[in-house]
Amino acid sequence: MKNKKVLLIAVVMGLFAAILTFMLIRSMKSEYRSGAQMTEVLVARGNIAEGTLLKDVMVDVIKVPAAYKQPKALESMSQILNESYATAVPIMENEQIVSTKLLTPGKDTGLAIIVPENKRAISINVDSASGVAELIKPGNYVDLICTIDEQDKSVTVLQNVLVLAWKQNILGASAAKSQSVGNIADVSAPAEDILPTVTLAVSPYEAQAVALALEKGTLRLVLRGLNDHNIVGVGATTMGVFSK
Repeated sequence: MKNKKVLLIAVVMGLFAAILTFMLIRSMKSEYRSGAQMTEVLVARGNIAEGTLLKDVMVDVIKVPAAYKQPKALESMSQILNESYATAVPIMENEQIVSTKLLTPGKDTGLAIIVPENKRAISINVDSASGVAELIKPGNYVDLICTIDEQDKSVTVLQNVLVLAWKQNILGASAAKSQSVGNIADVSAPAEDILPTVTLAVSPYEAQAVALALEKGTLRLVLRGLNDHNIVGVGATTMGVFSK
């Protein structure tokens, strides 16, 4: 009888051990499958310096096991194409691009990171009339017309000029982005005491033309349609136009 009890206990313990082993193996398989699942992430194609505006040519899309994906890593190239991100710290080659190392342009980053290559940023004071009723937004394109009173003449100085900022509203900065990336202050509602200015992206030569126009005449901005980037041949307009 005693031997039967010992045998029964041994059988029960064996079954219990087998069940535990089965559950452990199944759990390990499930964890392995989960970790082995591949997911896409963005990685740096080369070393990216601090304060660099990210562009699609700077990153690659690769697949890594889900277990090796960094928290808050960017997953799609569209995130680079549709947003304006700058690096808050240096990012090494092949390092995953994570949102905690990125900033969106704003007061804390300044304008330099969004000024296009070979361009300069220049600001113009405007009022409701010259600034299109203050309805110009960063990312819009404008023409610049200069009226020279002494010559009774108006001239289109520049065409198809990118607006980088309105007051301290900077291209690429928004409240929604500042909540999800970095620690940029919300610049969507600048203080009322900030002078109405429009900041434009121009070439060095164009910057000189704008400075001369500001000195010798009155500048007025003309807002373009969203998809209108045509350059039109326009001559100067004089008082003679009113005698026709």
